[in-house]
Amino acid sequence: MITFKTQTNVLFPNREKGPFNPIKLKSLDWSVTYDNTAKIASVLFRGIGRALTIWEGADYDKAGQFTDDDVEARVVKLLGIKSKDIA
Repeated sequence: MITFKTQTNVLFPNREKGPFNPIKLKSLDWSVTYDNTAKIASVLFRGIGRALTIWEGADYDKAGQFTDDDVEARVVKLLGIKSKDIA
């Protein structure tokens, strides 16, 4: 879970149609799903109904046995969240 210092605009990607409109959030929480056979890991953001693939294919293999901290770092990177915005 990420808690922001102040309400922050977060832009969630949408593979099919480009990005969604930004959403103002005070925090961001998710659940992780993964499939070793398909080599894909995703997060479903709670309360906003958005999902994000965080590792897939070769990147999934490189991630190995990922931790909660690894997932948070990947979410921050993929969503372009600035560390100065995180409480």
